[in-house]
Amino acid sequence: MPIVGNPGPQLSLVNVKDLVRGIHAAAASERAVGETSFLIDGVDHTWSYVAKAIAHSLETRPLPLHVPYFPLDVVGHFTEVPAKFRDEPATLNRRRMIDLKQQHWICDDSKSVRELAYRAAIPI
Repeated sequence: MPIVGNPGPQLSLVNVKDLVRGIHAAAASERAVGETSFLIDGVDHTWSYVAKAIAHSLETRPLPLHVPYFPLDVVGHFTEVPAKFRDEPATLNRRRMIDLKQQHWICDDSKSVRELAYRAAIPI
């Protein structure tokens, strides 16, 4: 399981059943018209936690592979060159590498809690 840079960055997640329930609540609410709300499980997860949860689901033990940020910069730069010749965007480009380095991919769900009475029921 590759762990890029620092394994401690946080991210927000939601179970798909909770997501559908939240979308349904937003579609049925007049207060949600023209508004944007985040639907999450209310917990800030780490990539290490996600890796362990995936390994648990697959009933396997992950072999952590720590990848420093520097090679990602090189990969991001060099994948753009052949993509230009093919006239299509590179999947792993420099912008994507910048995104991977971010420490917090978290959302504030207070608006969906307040206006939609949304709370996730299924933990990740």
